[in-house]
Amino acid sequence: MLNQYTDNNDFMSKLSTGLNRGITIKLLTDDTSEHFLKQIDELGIASKYNQINYGCSNKLGDINEMVIIADSKIMLRIKDDIIHGTSALLSSEEQSVLVQEILFEKYWNEIQSLEIAPSN
Repeated sequence: MLNQYTDNNDFMSKLSTGLNRGITIKLLTDDTSEHFLKQIDELGIASKYNQINYGCSNKLGDINEMVIIADSKIMLRIKDDIIHGTSALLSSEEQSVLVQEILFEKYWNEIQSLEIAPSN
């Protein structure tokens, strides 16, 4: 979903603008592509702040959604569902934004733990 969104919109240039303003971006995906990683690497090199953190794991299962949170105040959630199709929700409801931030941090920490844990 992220690849489709970034290829069809001006997403990467908007990320670049945000990076030049000093924001930190965390991306967490259930799958990745070399094309997307190359785009992220190019943004990181071009940014004077280099504040892109990227995590990927196929151990999360298929997420099939994208959540963008800005300044802990507004959230855009795009979900791709086989039965219901693609839906989008834009919310500034404090509780909804906070729940999504908590879920993201939970998954982010799990990915970081899996990278550190030795394989059995």
